[in-house]
Amino acid sequence: MDSVDRYMSPQVIRHEPYQYSADVYSFALLMWELITREVPFKPLGQIEAAGAAALDNARPPFPRGMPVPLQDCIERCWSEVPDERMDVNDIIDWLENSESKLTTESLEWLNASRGHPVYSSTCIDTYPAVMRKEQRKKVSILRSGLFRRKESLR
Repeated sequence: MDSVDRYMSPQVIRHEPYQYSADVYSFALLMWELITREVPFKPLGQIEAAGAAALDNARPPFPRGMPVPLQDCIERCWSEVPDERMDVNDIIDWLENSESKLTTESLEWLNASRGHPVYSSTCIDTYPAVMRKEQRKKVSILRSGLFRRKESLR
């Protein structure tokens, strides 16, 4: 259950109205995971990860050397503003034409047998392992009620 919640879009976490673009957000995190072979927000617990994404617009860090067109695609899919996210037809088009957008060097980078981890060794400096005091306060707000099912939804 822990890793599933890491893929929820910020508007779902905040119990706001949402549409198909929430799934596009989740798709972006899955693409990120396929590239890094790591769990999004790995240094954080489930509640902290949800709070970081929903309240601070945090996203997992990109690995060094990430091809710019691929990073752009992921960033467009996990945009904080749902209407700015790619729609499924744009994603399909991007995937079908991705080889023309990526250099041979970029394709070789993507084919690395062990992926491109970001939370280990030299990459850890790109992501705060310890939350600041104000982030912990926001997370306590989440714990106190945001994850409880609203009466109006029952």
